[in-house]
Amino acid sequence: MKLGKAAAGAASILTAAALGLLSAGPASAASAGTRAGFTIERLPAHALATLEVPSSETSTCLAALLSPTFRAATRLDWCAAFATVLIVTVDDEVVGTATIDQDDYASWKVSSRTWNPTIQTFSEVDATGELEDQPLAVDGLSTCTSGCHVTSNGNYVLIVPVGPAVAHRDVGVDSPGKATVTGQLTTEWLYSALGLAFLPEIRMTTVGVRCDSQTGYKYPAGCANPSFTPTYVLSSADYPNIAKFDKAQLVKHPSWSTLTRVSPTQASANRRVACKGFHRRSPADSCDEFPYATTSQGGKGAVQEHVNITENKAQGGNLGGFYNANRLHYGEKFHIKVS
Repeated sequence: MKLGKAAAGAASILTAAALGLLSAGPASAASAGTRAGFTIERLPAHALATLEVPSSETSTCLAALLSPTFRAATRLDWCAAFATVLIVTVDDEVVGTATIDQDDYASWKVSSRTWNPTIQTFSEVDATGELEDQPLAVDGLSTCTSGCHVTSNGNYVLIVPVGPAVAHRDVGVDSPGKATVTGQLTTEWLYSALGLAFLPEIRMTTVGVRCDSQTGYKYPAGCANPSFTPTYVLSSADYPNIAKFDKAQLVKHPSWSTLTRVSPTQASANRRVACKGFHRRSPADSCDEFPYATTSQGGKGAVQEHVNITENKAQGGNLGGFYNANRLHYGEKFHIKVS
């Protein structure tokens, strides 16, 4: 990614300070009139090919590439993808630049309080003037708040390779114990070259990751991002009769497109109310209801239908799998979409 004429393009560059990505600190100078600074820019879409994250999760990093804050998150992961442009000036004249494609990818599991390794990658993609062919070093420091702990690579120093080579460090994080905690991982990076420190540090902080050991769920302990509301996709191909009925009800009742999970005890009570007066037409017939009995919108006011018991049980299991896969607590909302 080319910086071009840094001075001419400065007005169009989104600075790190404006995004709140920096910690406080003065600029550094190797000698009078020499200053080292940096800006944060958007990565080009093709940069996704260099991300060292699981291929199944790159959609979150792609969203980060398109985000004005360079960050994106889902229920189970978070990504920051951006370019750090180092700038050296002498008497306010730009004499050297270097551009580093940088990615920070964190993910966690619904079945464990130990996060997956947080992958932090670096690759120099352009350099001009005094920074051309100069080694760039980056010092990373990671800290956790509110119940999570850094377990490995909390502080590291590495030399940034010239692309297409990519260097990375994997930061270990967990949230031990049994209490419900919502932790955030913050990492600060300090670049140096030519005896200059590019201050202040770049800073990125993940979303709050809730880890708990609550009973009553499939997994005894696990983590999720509670600020993200997941979407249950009901497949018309797999559950044709239920999908047709649910879609018709969503047209009549748009507010039912967002539902709230309830406990198994409440779900049983809702099912009794929703299916009251239902008469089976055959041994294979069963009562299906919408909104689902497992939601607070189910029960009184829900609409019942006749559906084959095999399809009904399969779709119920699919919905339960969705709850487990997102560690959706009782009282948490989710969206529904018919595909």
